[in-house]
Amino acid sequence: MEIGLVGLGSIGMAVANNLFRAGHIVCGWNRGKLPCSILRAAGGRVATNPEEVFDACEIVISALSDDSAVEEIFLGSGLLNRIPKDSVHVCMATISVRCASALERAHRERGHAYVSAPVLGNSTQAIAAKINIVAAGDPATLHRVTPILEAVCQKVWLFGAVAYHANVAKIATNFLLGSAVEALSEALALIQRNGLDAEEYMSLIGNTAFSAPAYRMYGDKIIHEAFIPSAFKLSLAARDLALFKSLANSSGLELPLADATMQRIEDAMAEGLSDHDLSALSYLSLRIR
Repeated sequence: MEIGLVGLGSIGMAVANNLFRAGHIVCGWNRGKLPCSILRAAGGRVATNPEEVFDACEIVISALSDDSAVEEIFLGSGLLNRIPKDSVHVCMATISVRCASALERAHRERGHAYVSAPVLGNSTQAIAAKINIVAAGDPATLHRVTPILEAVCQKVWLFGAVAYHANVAKIATNFLLGSAVEALSEALALIQRNGLDAEEYMSLIGNTAFSAPAYRMYGDKIIHEAFIPSAFKLSLAARDLALFKSLANSSGLELPLADATMQRIEDAMAEGLSDHDLSALSYLSLRIR
């Protein structure tokens, strides 16, 4: 099957390569030219615009960066008025519930199918098809696209017929990640300041109450101050915490841990760490006062 891709960044190219390995043909488009050249060299077909991708492929996956990119390409350009009625759009972007709802509504009004399918994981995991995908939308469409998504991830987690529910799950998960890394940073700062071996402590918690992969991965980064290269930039964590806070406000919730975590991320960014890994939050806790 020929699968379309709109957006050939680190996640998009990883998805393309895994689709190739699964035996699919890929037709892709990207605003920048270099990713298009890489796709062509890998055996893919390069489209001149997103409309051409939809014309060539019944199922199109978009892997764009944020609300602004999604709105510009899909909602502000008139694209949805020009693509075939039976088009299926699978959006992998981390976007707000407001944007996801507008996108689903715009597709439905024009007779298209839409699935929200944000990614849990980073580009390294995406290359190895070890990301997780949270998907929601029309059940028949979900049934149709799930085998394709399974080719690029370790598991597809289905969250029902309301497309934006997948985005809520993604936003909540990234909040948990940010707050967990801040909590781990503070615990390790206390451990090290009092002369304990940090790696022994990580072994303790990793084999008892806190055996989650996030603790293992970020604990190692914190101990070795491996903040560059970044698996998940602080600037992206700030974006995701802002989405969480906005959704909490619109849901009538007061969630103080989100405020505290956001403040720590902003403080770290003020220290010039925006492009560093999320684990660089530990810099604030470990520095000498």
